[in-house]
Amino acid sequence: MPMKRKEEEEDDCKLDEDEEECDVTVAEAEECLNDNLAAMDDAYGSLSCSSDLNAVKEPEKPASCKAIEDKCPALTEEEEETR
Repeated sequence: MPMKRKEEEEDDCKLDEDEEECDVTVAEAEECLNDNLAAMDDAYGSLSCSSDLNAVKEPEKPASCKAIEDKCPALTEEEEETR
């Protein structure tokens, strides 16, 4: 695999203008990710081939992720557009 030049690596890390204004720490983002994964595991972890998929409900968004939404609404708008 070819190595990227330093300029290309830096370009890969740039955020959109709206996202650059977000004041979310790495710790906050990590907490949201971990809480979201735990919520999905609770909701979907026990599914099997015989599970009634009509009874499965999407887990609620963790409070840690709601806090990020409040700080950075542009991040969640993009997520909702892809659904």
